[in-house]
Amino acid sequence: MRIHIKENSSSAPESSGRIQDFEDGDEVIQCFICNQPGLLQCSEFPEVHYCSNEHKGLHQRPSDEDEDEANHDGKVERQSKTFPFVIKYRKDVGRYMVAARDIEAGELIFREDPLAMGPNHHSKPSCLECMRKVDGSYLCPKCQFPMCEEMCSLGEDHSGNECEIFTGIADKILLSDYEQANPKYWNITVLRLLLNKLKDPRKYDIILRMEDHLSEHKKEDTWQLYQEHVVDFLRNTCGLASKFTEEEIFHVLGVIDVNSVKIHSSSQERSSANQNPGHALYPVTALISHGCISNSKTIILPDYTNECRATTFIYQGDEITKQYVSSLETTNMRRAKLRSGWYFDCKCPRCYDPTENESYMSATSCLRCKTGVILPSHPLDPKSSWTCDLCYFKTNGEAVDKLVDYFLDKIKATRIEAVDLWEELLEKASKMFHSNHYILTLIRVTMNTAYIELGDRMELEPDKIPMELFMRRKDLLDDVRKVMDLVEPGLTRRRAGISLFEAATCHLQLGRLLHEADRFGLEDFIQLIEAESVSLQEALRCLEHHPEGTLEASIHYKCEAALYEAEYTKKRMKLKLEEMKHQAQKRIEEREAERHEAKLELAQSPIRSAKSEDAKPSGDFDYLDGLLGSAIPISSQSPSSIVDFVKNDERTSEPKEVLKQPKAQSQTKKSSKQKRRK
Repeated sequence: MRIHIKENSSSAPESSGRIQDFEDGDEVIQCFICNQPGLLQCSEFPEVHYCSNEHKGLHQRPSDEDEDEANHDGKVERQSKTFPFVIKYRKDVGRYMVAARDIEAGELIFREDPLAMGPNHHSKPSCLECMRKVDGSYLCPKCQFPMCEEMCSLGEDHSGNECEIFTGIADKILLSDYEQANPKYWNITVLRLLLNKLKDPRKYDIILRMEDHLSEHKKEDTWQLYQEHVVDFLRNTCGLASKFTEEEIFHVLGVIDVNSVKIHSSSQERSSANQNPGHALYPVTALISHGCISNSKTIILPDYTNECRATTFIYQGDEITKQYVSSLETTNMRRAKLRSGWYFDCKCPRCYDPTENESYMSATSCLRCKTGVILPSHPLDPKSSWTCDLCYFKTNGEAVDKLVDYFLDKIKATRIEAVDLWEELLEKASKMFHSNHYILTLIRVTMNTAYIELGDRMELEPDKIPMELFMRRKDLLDDVRKVMDLVEPGLTRRRAGISLFEAATCHLQLGRLLHEADRFGLEDFIQLIEAESVSLQEALRCLEHHPEGTLEASIHYKCEAALYEAEYTKKRMKLKLEEMKHQAQKRIEEREAERHEAKLELAQSPIRSAKSEDAKPSGDFDYLDGLLGSAIPISSQSPSSIVDFVKNDERTSEPKEVLKQPKAQSQTKKSSKQKRRK
């Protein structure tokens, strides 16, 4: 990657140049991760350069890591030492990640450790080492910051420069309220990143290269809070004014706000109940752009290593993207969150398309013509007009947003156990929105949970729960699955949990109940089990790399149990089907044997062996029809009966010729008389 660099005149070391201008300066080949000249070149992907071996290590697997990895077919493939991505630059988006070769779904794209991590801005008082909740019962002996135990006070993250800095102001660290967020914790991650300037300049080069969006930050209300609780606290209270400038501190604050990743969030880990939420900064992850329909996902492991894996097949040269916001939200909602949180306007193909990849998740129903769909004329403009595709009725984006907000308030106000209210809300929303709309999808997902809890409150055995409950859940989940396949394809955790696992288990439970009620055939039930087993296997692929203790791992465990039960049930049903087929074949053979015995008895009977001329052949066939039934064709009868039939036919043909002769003679006499008259 070739760009222009202009050195910054700040007090940073000479090696830490900031990219200020792309028109002035000397052209250099730059390191893929920082702003230093790329002196080393990647042997596998020559367009990638590194400034040092440390940064080269971010693009390669560790030497002690197993390079063999099994693909989705179970075959072990030899993996390259170099991660399959390159970094490119485009002026309108900055740096972005591209696939250096074809990448299979589920394949590892890269793995990295955080530059730093700590409590986030909403954290309550936490242990500075493990981020567990604290109550003030144990304080660090040096700096008086609350810790969970002595071992954490000696931990790698806290002990050292950080603890020494806070030791000088121990009297100002004391906390009184452990149930409210405290702005002193805003400084922890900032300080840990800034200290790299003193102890690890290579890491600090990476931090300097990251986007901070300071021009937008200055317009936010948080700017003054940062000035008071972070900049002034570190420079004045902690006495670090000679080491870090205001610009450097604000830059790190901006980098954290834009590029950090949540850790210990409730959606990530079930075991995080005793840990406060935090954030971590990953340098390579920060290079992945957002996509409203993405092709990768990140997974944080127990040791806080971050993995990026492909969720769909990625062709060489395609951009690698991940989701910053939920894919189920409307275009206006997604773009508003991206603008306020990451300071850019998304222009991805989905946002540009009024139908959103034909998902219609933002479309409303036309109340005038009752059948049309109202879509935005210019999706990238939140204030553009919206037009019905049939009657051309027009409205505006603000009216649509107000309608969405109204139903969101209704959803928040409705209790989860009030199933009747949810049904009413779904009925009302169905008249206002397209069937795939975000509001309807959100209501259906919530209603599925409501019906599950309703079944739990019945305190019945699983096979005693009313069939109607599963039938209602099936209808809801089928609609959700249709939407999920459009906006979140591939091996994503949300698709695994909602679209695959929930739907498959519901279908299997309903199929079993219908089969036991003799309303679902055995062969159809086996086909259902086979189809839903494929869905469960796909769900396992979506969740296979998530660590223990996470919500995804819990669903993975349940999915394995459901798949085992499905395979066991299929085996029993197939044995039952084979037994039924065997019994049916046995009955057919018994009937054939009875018919064969009847034929033999008929062939050996006195009626067939007698050669009396007075015997009536037609009577033989009357007897045969009465014995074997008229459905037996002539060709299936014994040879002797066929011969008799032919003989009988010959005997009955002679009298017919005899009856015809007198008529012929009378005609001859008439013709002779006519000749005489002439």
